[in-house]
Amino acid sequence: QKKVKEISIKNENLEENIEITLGGFKSIGKKIYPAIIEISAGNVNSKIKIEIKKIEFNAIENLSFIPGTNYEKVVVR
Repeated sequence: QKKVKEISIKNENLEENIEITLGGFKSIGKKIYPAIIEISAGNVNSKIKIEIKKIEFNAIENLSFIPGTNYEKVVVR
């Protein structure tokens, strides 16, 4: 399928490393997307698993993020 399956973001401090795994690829028409996204952070044993059960592909000009209560928006470089 020629799709990215793993992403590693590394830092000198191993606790700040982030691993992202994409899997369970599905397709809608000509669009292919990962149905399972797993994000793990460093050696702190933290893991987030996202399962996409329903998705719509619409043309979006701007995607904006609105943080919830007690969360702040941080720009990742």
